[in-house]
Amino acid sequence: MVCSSALGLSLVRFPRFYYGFSVFSPSSFLVSVCIICAIISVATGTSWGTVGTVGLAMMGIGLGLGIPPSLTGGAIVSGAFFGDKMSPLSDTTNLTPAAAGVDLWEHIRGMLPTTVPAMVTALIIYAWIGMGYGAENVDLTSIKEIQTSLAANYNLSIITLLPAVVVVIAAVMKMPAIPTVLSGVVVAGLVAFFMQGVGVHDIFTVLQNGFVSETGFAVVDQLLSKGGIMSMTWVVTLTIFALAFVGSIEHYGTLKAIMAKINKMVKSRFGLVMTTYASTLGVGTLIGDVYTTLVLPGRLLKDKYQEMGYKRTTLTRSIEDTGTLLSPLIPWNMGGSFVAATLGIATLTYAPFAFACWLSPLFGLLWVFLDKFIPREEPIVNNDTSTLSTIDNV
Repeated sequence: MVCSSALGLSLVRFPRFYYGFSVFSPSSFLVSVCIICAIISVATGTSWGTVGTVGLAMMGIGLGLGIPPSLTGGAIVSGAFFGDKMSPLSDTTNLTPAAAGVDLWEHIRGMLPTTVPAMVTALIIYAWIGMGYGAENVDLTSIKEIQTSLAANYNLSIITLLPAVVVVIAAVMKMPAIPTVLSGVVVAGLVAFFMQGVGVHDIFTVLQNGFVSETGFAVVDQLLSKGGIMSMTWVVTLTIFALAFVGSIEHYGTLKAIMAKINKMVKSRFGLVMTTYASTLGVGTLIGDVYTTLVLPGRLLKDKYQEMGYKRTTLTRSIEDTGTLLSPLIPWNMGGSFVAATLGIATLTYAPFAFACWLSPLFGLLWVFLDKFIPREEPIVNNDTSTLSTIDNV
């Protein structure tokens, strides 16, 4: 959700907003919102950061265009959490395969069969809904005010888009997450120094404590103000707590007892995937913590997938389909409560219109029924369920 790539986001967020605001019309608004949020979330690795910045701007612009907040909220959530799920910079995308012992890029490729069809279908639905909104009730004042404020306070050009381009290229080249993030931060710092006149000391202050915009225009200041390293320490703490919780129940044999029951009950491909869905959704609903939701099912079921001859990419894909994407649709989950508080609309109001989020697990079930995109490997029989290895690469 929150990723370290947000360090450089405050330094270069304004050019993307400025140019992005030029593409809106009532009929294409929902599609544009979903795509822009997806791109920003993929490039930064943070759905929460996307919702809290560009998402807020889209809510105001949507009202000016006569689009209901529930529709705008659904499009924002669809794009932001799609990008979070598919970004190699995202903490959830790195944590899930690590917990199940799967390579990061193999995990991302494994998610394509459910995530891409869900996103394409969502965009088609948004385009169809947008056809019902004309230009007669359009108020472009808010868009023009934002663009004017950005242009008056910052030096804008194509060069200011370089940090985002560098991050995307590094991700496409399958560079590790840390060098990818670092390259974006370095380029952003250079752009801030040479084009915006920001001193070296101020750049490091932004990286440490975040950036506070003082343009005098409240909407723009809310968009550009963002925390640095210190604002993300709570995510690290929550991750440590989640891993400690899972490690403790492994050590005391709780997972061994659950695994013994699963070994007796799960006999089919459908039962295996449904068990993954149920355990992930159950933890996400009962506990509400995203990180425990992603780690626990992965530790619990990774050996079972091997025993039945299925690659664990299906496991990690199913966990993200029901963990990452459904978290913003549960009111008391961390994801749902954050989005509702940030956008100012109830979770159950926008949830039906977050099409990409709930379509993805449905496509997963479709592939299970059709026996498509369920890769196999040689079964590895594990008769010793007393030990579950420690989390790899975390």
